[in-house]
Amino acid sequence: MAENSSPAYITNPKSLPENSHFKGKGGVWEPRKWGIMEGRWGFGVTLALIMATVVLFCLSMRVSEDQYAFLGDIKNMILGISVGEIPPQHHAVDGEKKRKNALSPNLTTCDVSFPRPDLSVYCCPPKPESEEPFIDFHFPDPSSPLRLRRPVHLADGDYIAKYIKAVAIMKSLPYDDPRSFRRQGDRHCIYCTGAYKQKYSDLPLNVHRSWLFFPWHRMMIYFHERILGSLIGDDNFALLFWNWDNPAGMMIPEMFMNGPLVDGDREISHFPPKFVDLNYDLLVEGRGNDEQLKMNMATMYTQMVSGAKTTELFMGCSYKAGEGGGCDGPGTVENAPHNTIHDWVGSGLNEGRENMGSFYSAARDPIFYAHHGNLDRMWEVWRRIHGDRPYNSDIIDPDWLDSYFFFHDEKRQLVRIRIRDVLNITNLRYAYEEVL
Repeated sequence: MAENSSPAYITNPKSLPENSHFKGKGGVWEPRKWGIMEGRWGFGVTLALIMATVVLFCLSMRVSEDQYAFLGDIKNMILGISVGEIPPQHHAVDGEKKRKNALSPNLTTCDVSFPRPDLSVYCCPPKPESEEPFIDFHFPDPSSPLRLRRPVHLADGDYIAKYIKAVAIMKSLPYDDPRSFRRQGDRHCIYCTGAYKQKYSDLPLNVHRSWLFFPWHRMMIYFHERILGSLIGDDNFALLFWNWDNPAGMMIPEMFMNGPLVDGDREISHFPPKFVDLNYDLLVEGRGNDEQLKMNMATMYTQMVSGAKTTELFMGCSYKAGEGGGCDGPGTVENAPHNTIHDWVGSGLNEGRENMGSFYSAARDPIFYAHHGNLDRMWEVWRRIHGDRPYNSDIIDPDWLDSYFFFHDEKRQLVRIRIRDVLNITNLRYAYEEVL
């Protein structure tokens, strides 16, 4: 769009016309009679004060920046009126757009997505999240007890009963409640199939196959865990992790074979007592458990130690916003055992090995959260293996640290959370039980 012709700022007093609001006499500029320009300045100042009040009110309410992006245009319009200028034809956030490569979703853009070429899905919430006010993430009280996540195969009867009760309640919630089990699953679908566009871009946002993988899934299971606990009134409730890297945990856990923890779309031939194949390729079947155990331990050594000696090898490629920022390079553990276990659990009767075998449907299976609990634990284990201190192997690129996403908490409040918020699990008030 061509720029509108508009009056320039008057910087040279000698260029002022005779009827301007100042007139020089002997080098001294004196005010003249109040006229039209004076009225415009007064009107502009008044509007500017009103605008400042509106902006402060919006900030105090912590409303969505997406909802109020137009404030930049209104501000420029008011200032333009005050000096006789035409407002610019773009948002005031354009400068930020050019400076920042951190990723975030455009909450106004949720739409049909295509997890594979022959399949379209719609995972979007009933009400656009752009219409919800959000708050920024705050760490839990540092004096609160740590939620201790334990391996599934060591869970006792009392804990299993609590877990089953919590999931049953979550599954009973209506779909318009963001805490419901299906809405939790569809959040994974939204962020993993490109249903949201990137902010400031028409490019889809996807949290797999890059350095977003570990922190985004940590956020997801963090909020899922707190919602489950709140539904049964247990502030210390902690998720379990499927300890598939340990011989004692290499089968589908028995607790996920009963009640609301069952999923009807699993591969029947892989039910217990069959050992999981951590490097499953959809082809080789029929290994005995002893042989599979040896192969699994070799896979873990390669993916966690010998093949993951650098941060990028383990975390994945650096995915940034905008044209030229995309990448397709998953980290070692995302490739296997993450992807491979998803495929191994999902049903071979379904084209995409749904549920666990497809991004859009994976989180509909309750075992998803135990699987990702162990993946989250693998991030912590890798830090210890490859660093002198637990957190010295982290990425320091601000574009990674400042990337942010949105989740609902246990109070149904939409929360904006940044990657930098989830790097220390002690600050998040949970821990993993040591497994020999």
